[in-house]
Amino acid sequence: MAASRLLTKVVVLGVSAVVCAVAAPHQAVAAAGAPVHIEALTSFDEGAVNTFTSTIVGCESGTVTEGHVQFGGGRGPYGIFNGDKIFACDSGETFTLHLNARFPAGPGSVGSWSLLSASDGLGLTSASGKLVGSGTPDGILDVYDGTLR
Repeated sequence: MAASRLLTKVVVLGVSAVVCAVAAPHQAVAAAGAPVHIEALTSFDEGAVNTFTSTIVGCESGTVTEGHVQFGGGRGPYGIFNGDKIFACDSGETFTLHLNARFPAGPGSVGSWSLLSASDGLGLTSASGKLVGSGTPDGILDVYDGTLR
C-alpha cells in the first residue's frame, strides 16, 4: 500500500513538472507582449483631417483627433504636451492614447504614451511606449513605438 501511494506521488509530481516546464515559455511570451508601430500625421491647418497607420490588427488605418489636451511650460526651453489622442479605425474600432511629450526637441517632440481605452473588437488591454514627433511643412508626424499586451 505504501509503495502504491509513493508511486502516485511520483506520477503527480512528474506530471506537474512537465506542465510547468511546458507552460512557462508560453507565459513568458504573453508577458513580453507584441510590438506596435503607429504613425499619425497632425496638420496645424484648420479643418484638416488627420490620419494614421498602424500595425494593430483590425486597425491598420484611420483618422486621429485630439481629446483633452494641456500645454504648458517645461524646464528650460521645453514646452509640455499632456493630452489624449483618439484613433478612429477605418474598421469602426477605436482606441485612445494618453501622451506626455516635450517640445521642441530638435524639429519635433519626444515623450511617452499609454493606452487609455480601446473598443472590445481590438482585444487590447494594455499598451505603452515611446513617441518621437518630427516637424513637417504643415504640422507634425508622430511615430509611436511600443508594446501591446
